[in-house]
Amino acid sequence: GALIDGLYDAHGRLDGSVHGAGSLDDKLAKDKEVAAFERVFGTKVDGALTITRHVRSDIRFIAFFGSVSGVFGNRGQSDYAAANALLDTLARRLDRQLDGRVVSLDWGPWAGGGMVSPELEREYARQGVGLLPPAEGIAALFDEIASGTEAQAVWMCATPEAMSPPAAQRALAPARSAV
Repeated sequence: GALIDGLYDAHGRLDGSVHGAGSLDDKLAKDKEVAAFERVFGTKVDGALTITRHVRSDIRFIAFFGSVSGVFGNRGQSDYAAANALLDTLARRLDRQLDGRVVSLDWGPWAGGGMVSPELEREYARQGVGLLPPAEGIAALFDEIASGTEAQAVWMCATPEAMSPPAAQRALAPARSAV
């Protein structure tokens, strides 16, 4: 919040915000400790709410980085899925309240960056889920900000059927999940 306030003080405006924080601690809900849930949930939600409280209504855009886990669910990610679903709801509300574009981008798994192990990449491929090339993800982000119309967008290299149970439950084991 202090950073946002400082930007307004120094420059008189803030053109946009991209919130991409996230943390994973995949475990079934019955095995998840409260502190782990709070850490994963809070990493996304606390930052998003701070942005919400500090930006002015004339901001040109806000982009929240969500995940397909908030749309389709993901075994072992009750906390992460809940946080991403909240981003979607927050984006819809803010898109009606602010002057600029607000979008929650629910990403499928990205290539590179170490989030998807080679083993998980093979399992995704077996289920028909590809990895989003970073250049395409970046282009999608800019396209959504510039010309998107919905407050929630899903970007993935798969059909929705590939992400829905039971295929997703077979493909996304808790210890190996990366979205």
